[in-house]
Amino acid sequence: METTINALLPSEDPWAARPADAPKELIVYQASDGSLKFDPTPEEMAEILLSSPHQYWLQGGNGEAAIRVGRRPGDKRPVSHSIKLANGTGAEFLWGYPEIWIKVPEPGKYFFRWSGHETWMPYDGTGCDAFVMDEEGGEPFKIARASLVGGATAVEIVNEYLRTQARSKVVSWIIDADLPVPKGWYSWE
Repeated sequence: METTINALLPSEDPWAARPADAPKELIVYQASDGSLKFDPTPEEMAEILLSSPHQYWLQGGNGEAAIRVGRRPGDKRPVSHSIKLANGTGAEFLWGYPEIWIKVPEPGKYFFRWSGHETWMPYDGTGCDAFVMDEEGGEPFKIARASLVGGATAVEIVNEYLRTQARSKVVSWIIDADLPVPKGWYSWE
C-alpha cells in the first residue's frame, strides 16, 4: 500500500476553491531585519524595493526578505511554520502556499527565489560564469548575474506575487537545481 507523506485531506487543500465571501489571503512581508508588514500594497512594496538604501537589504544576517501567505485569525487551514518577534508581533504561514524570497546583493540588482513545490529563480540564459558573491546562513553564496534583475522588473515580480502568488511572466525562470553552473561553483565540489 502506498502512503502519501504530508498529504492533506481534500477539505484542507490550500488550492481548493474558497467560498466567495472568504477574505482575501493575508500577505506578509518579512523584511531582512525580521520586521513584519501585513497586507502590503503594490505601491508600498515598490517603495521598499526602489527607495530603500542598499544597507536596508543587508540587515539581519544574510540580508534576505520574504513574502508569504499568512493565516488570518479564525482560519483553520494548516500552518507550515510561525514566527514571533520580541515585540510580540507574529505571523503563522499557511502550509502549501508558495513564498518568494528577495536578496539585493548589489545596489539596484535583485535576486528572487520563488518557492512552491520546487525552488525557481529568474534566469536570462546567458550562463553562470559571471557571478556576485553573497552570503547565506553565514556561508559564501554565489549568485549568477544571469539571475539578477533590475528595479522595474523586481517590482513586476513582487506585484504578480501579491496578486496571484505565481511566478511573474516578466522574466524566464529556472529550477535552482537546473541552473547550468560550472564545475567548482559550490564550495563542496
